[in-house]
Amino acid sequence: MLNFFRFLQKHNYIFVFIILEALALWLIISTNDYQRAVSGSVITSIEGRVFNFSSGISNFFKLKSDNHSLQVENAYLRSKLKESYRDDSQTELPADSLMFNDENNFQMFTYIPAQVINNSVNKRNNHIIINKGKHDGVEINMGVVSPTSVVGVVTGVTEHFATVLPVLHSRSKISAKLKNDYEYGIISWNGLDYKKGEMTGVPLHAKINIGDTIVTSGHTQRYPLNIPIGIITDFSHNNGNGFYNIDVSFIEDYRKLNLVYVVENFYKNEIDSLLNINE
Repeated sequence: MLNFFRFLQKHNYIFVFIILEALALWLIISTNDYQRAVSGSVITSIEGRVFNFSSGISNFFKLKSDNHSLQVENAYLRSKLKESYRDDSQTELPADSLMFNDENNFQMFTYIPAQVINNSVNKRNNHIIINKGKHDGVEINMGVVSPTSVVGVVTGVTEHFATVLPVLHSRSKISAKLKNDYEYGIISWNGLDYKKGEMTGVPLHAKINIGDTIVTSGHTQRYPLNIPIGIITDFSHNNGNGFYNIDVSFIEDYRKLNLVYVVENFYKNEIDSLLNINE
């Protein structure tokens, strides 16, 4: 405290100067219309910049909150798509129907929104970490999808985080099919280009064309039917085993993964019980 008073005493002339300058400025502004207008304009401009900056910061955090709200809403809407339901009726659903919910259909899948917090694409065995875990209902072996395609499968879970074995991994094998046909195969990654994969197991009698879309087969508990995976860019005959070698360009840009959805299958335990009986 004593040092503070010594500082004031040593520099008292500076404070007196500042006070006198402020007083003079106030007298000029208060007695001169032109100066009052100019000063008002300057003050308004400064206030505008300050409020604009403050508003920008507020909008940034609000945008983050809005993005989360939109992701939650998208998860809800995705759960209402026809691929998220099993059909117990004897009639085929209209091909152009997107959403439905009636007495003949029971919801099979729902979605937990999450964000990618760590991701790699330049390794032979890449990994992803998301910001949802046991606390949010995430379990091992749940599938993970993006708004546009398949991402991978959960392989490890803590209370608030989970690791995902992505499509870009040597152990990744995804059951897939031709979108316009019921020929099935397996999608895997060649380990070279994160944009490209390959499809095997499609027999030579299948009718395929460059540009055909590959989608999930619905044969696993992890993913609903018809989630886009990639586009056929080339294919050749493998006469040695009677199947095609098919090159696929992934639809998802896995470098830019951000918002994803963990797929929860309501019938997983029931299906597992049947699989265990058959083993």
